[in-house]
Amino acid sequence: MALILNCIQFAADLFSVLFITDRFGRRPILIVGTLGMSISSLIIAMALVAHFEIIILIFMSIFMALYGGNILTVGWGYPS
Repeated sequence: MALILNCIQFAADLFSVLFITDRFGRRPILIVGTLGMSISSLIIAMALVAHFEIIILIFMSIFMALYGGNILTVGWGYPS
Protein backbone atom coordinates (compact mmCIF):
# COMPACT_ATOMS: atom_id res chain seq x y z
CA MET A 1 0.00 0.00 0.00
CA ALA A 2 2.85 2.37 0.79
CA LEU A 3 4.34 1.84 -2.67
CA ILE A 4 1.03 2.74 -4.32
CA LEU A 5 0.65 5.89 -2.21
CA ASN A 6 4.21 6.97 -2.96
CA CYS A 7 3.68 6.41 -6.69
CA ILE A 8 0.53 8.55 -6.55
CA GLN A 9 2.46 11.26 -4.71
CA PHE A 10 5.34 11.15 -7.21
CA ALA A 11 2.99 11.33 -10.20
CA ALA A 12 1.16 14.33 -8.73
CA ASP A 13 4.46 16.02 -7.92
CA LEU A 14 5.81 15.51 -11.42
CA PHE A 15 2.57 16.72 -13.04
CA SER A 16 2.52 19.80 -10.83
CA VAL A 17 6.14 20.70 -11.54
CA LEU A 18 5.76 20.31 -15.29
CA PHE A 19 2.35 21.89 -15.89
CA ILE A 20 0.71 23.64 -12.94
CA THR A 21 3.19 25.64 -10.83
CA ASP A 22 4.36 28.09 -13.49
CA ARG A 23 0.89 28.59 -14.90
CA PHE A 24 -1.00 29.42 -11.68
CA GLY A 25 1.65 30.53 -9.20
CA ARG A 26 2.41 29.38 -5.69
CA ARG A 27 -0.30 31.07 -3.65
CA PRO A 28 -3.41 29.60 -5.37
CA ILE A 29 -1.77 26.18 -5.43
CA LEU A 30 -1.13 26.31 -1.69
CA ILE A 31 -4.65 27.53 -0.90
CA VAL A 32 -6.37 24.86 -2.97
CA GLY A 33 -4.00 22.13 -1.80
CA THR A 34 -4.35 22.96 1.87
CA LEU A 35 -8.13 23.17 1.62
CA GLY A 36 -8.31 19.83 -0.20
CA MET A 37 -6.00 18.16 2.31
CA SER A 38 -8.10 19.50 5.20
CA ILE A 39 -11.30 18.12 3.68
CA SER A 40 -9.62 14.80 2.95
CA SER A 41 -8.37 14.56 6.54
CA LEU A 42 -11.83 15.29 7.88
CA ILE A 43 -13.38 12.58 5.71
CA ILE A 44 -10.64 10.11 6.71
CA ALA A 45 -11.36 10.80 10.39
CA MET A 46 -15.10 10.23 9.91
CA ALA A 47 -14.44 7.04 7.96
CA LEU A 48 -12.15 5.75 10.73
CA VAL A 49 -14.95 6.16 13.26
CA ALA A 50 -17.47 4.44 10.98
CA HIS A 51 -15.00 1.67 9.91
CA PHE A 52 -15.27 2.30 6.14
CA GLU A 53 -11.93 1.00 4.92
CA ILE A 54 -12.42 1.69 1.20
CA ILE A 55 -13.27 5.35 1.90
CA ILE A 56 -10.09 5.63 3.97
CA LEU A 57 -7.99 4.25 1.11
CA ILE A 58 -9.59 6.53 -1.48
CA PHE A 59 -9.20 9.71 0.53
CA MET A 60 -5.70 8.79 1.69
CA SER A 61 -4.79 8.57 -2.01
CA ILE A 62 -6.41 11.95 -2.63
CA PHE A 63 -4.54 13.41 0.34
CA MET A 64 -1.20 12.09 -0.92
CA ALA A 65 -1.86 13.41 -4.44
CA LEU A 66 -2.70 16.85 -3.07
CA TYR A 67 0.36 16.82 -0.83
CA GLY A 68 2.65 15.75 -3.64
CA GLY A 69 1.20 18.19 -6.13
CA ASN A 70 0.95 21.21 -3.86
CA ILE A 71 2.82 21.37 -0.57
CA LEU A 72 5.78 19.26 -1.65
CA THR A 73 6.22 21.07 -4.98
CA VAL A 74 6.01 24.58 -3.56
CA GLY A 75 8.12 23.65 -0.54
CA TRP A 76 11.02 22.54 -2.72
CA GLY A 77 10.55 25.13 -5.44
CA TYR A 78 10.31 28.18 -3.20
CA PRO A 79 13.81 28.04 -1.64
CA SER A 80 15.46 27.49 -5.01
